[in-house]
Amino acid sequence: LQSLLRYEDKNAMAFSLEGRVPFLDFNLIKHIFSLPDEAIIKGGWNKNALRQATKNLLPEIINKRRDKIGFTTPEYEWFMSKKDILMKFFSSKEFGQRPYFDQVEVVKVFQEFTEKKNTDTMVFWRILNTHFWIKEFFDKDRKKTEPVYKFGNPNRGKKLAIKVNGKFYFRYPVKTPIFKKGDDFVKKIKAATNSLLPKKGSFVVISEKAVAIAQGRSYFIWDIKPTFAANFLSSFVKKTPYGIGLGSPWTMQLAINEVGLPKILLATLISVATKIFGVEGTFYRIAGPTVRSIDGPTSYSLYPSNVSAKLGPIAPQKAAERIGNCAIIDANDLGQNVLGNSTGLPDLLIEKIMKDNPMGQADEQTPIIIVTENRI
Repeated sequence: LQSLLRYEDKNAMAFSLEGRVPFLDFNLIKHIFSLPDEAIIKGGWNKNALRQATKNLLPEIINKRRDKIGFTTPEYEWFMSKKDILMKFFSSKEFGQRPYFDQVEVVKVFQEFTEKKNTDTMVFWRILNTHFWIKEFFDKDRKKTEPVYKFGNPNRGKKLAIKVNGKFYFRYPVKTPIFKKGDDFVKKIKAATNSLLPKKGSFVVISEKAVAIAQGRSYFIWDIKPTFAANFLSSFVKKTPYGIGLGSPWTMQLAINEVGLPKILLATLISVATKIFGVEGTFYRIAGPTVRSIDGPTSYSLYPSNVSAKLGPIAPQKAAERIGNCAIIDANDLGQNVLGNSTGLPDLLIEKIMKDNPMGQADEQTPIIIVTENRI
C-alpha cells in the first residue's frame, strides 16, 4: 500500500493533478462509521470532527477557515479565445441533431456570453462534454435509419396523392442542394425540375424560403439585435413549436425593420380589438404578406436555417414569372399562403393542394414539389 500511494502521488504531481485517495486504514474507517452525524456538520460548521481534532494543533485562522476552494481553470479565457469555433459548433447540424438540447437557446445564451452579458462557462462545459461523451460511446454504434432519398417517394409522414374538389393531384418532392445567399435561384430551380417535369398537366411549387435565402433575406439570430419593442411585443405572441411567425424577438425585430414599428403597433392594436368579436387574422391583413412570411429558427432544419430568421422573398410574383409555371408558397403544417403564382391556376386551389405540406418540416432538403394530375 505504501508503494502504491507513492506511485499515485508522484504520477499525479508529474502531470499537475491533485490526486485524492480515501482513508485506507481499516481501523480508522471502522471508527469513522461509528461516529454520529454531527461529526460531519454541526452548528453550521462542516468537517466538524477534523476541526475538533486539530483545534490545538493549527492556528485558528486555518482551523476555522470557511472560504477554501479548489483549483480553478481559466475556462472563461478559453471560451472567449475560441468563441468563433464554439459558436460554429453550437450552430452545426451535428449538435442540432441532439434531442437533449434546445439548440436555439444554447446559441442565444452563448451569444450573450460572447457579448459579456453572462460569465457562466459551466453550462457550456457540461453541454460540450455531454455531446462528445454521447458521440464517443453511442454514435459509432448507431445504425443509420434515415431513408435514402428517391424521386417518386413522399417525404416521411406525408403522402403523394391528395383529392381537391373531386380531383386527384400527385405531389412529388424534389431534393436540391442547399440554397445559399447569392444563388441564381431561377437557374437552380430549373436545373432541379426540367428533366422531371411532365409536359402537360403539371406545375412546380417552391418554398418561399429557398427564394428568400438566395436573395439574402436570411439572417443569423446573433446578427439580429432585438430592441425593447421587439422583446416586449414578441412576448404577447402565441408560441408555436415550428419556429413560425413573430413569437421570438428576432422575428419581431425583422418585422419592425421591414414595415416599421408604427404599422406593427397598429396591426397589434386592431388585432386585439377585433379578437373580442371573434375576428381572427386581422394582424397579418394589416401588417401585410411580407410580415406573414417571416419565419424564425427551427431546430429540425438543416444548418443554417436552424439558427436563422428569415424574411419573405422580394417581389415573389416577379420571381414566379421568371421561373415560369410555378407557385412560390409560404407553407407549413399550420397554414399555406401563395406569394407568387405563374401557373394560371387560382391561389386558393394551390393552397388546398399543399394543405398537408408535402414538402416536409425537417431535414428532407426538398423545397420543391412537382404537382401533376397523373402519376409520373
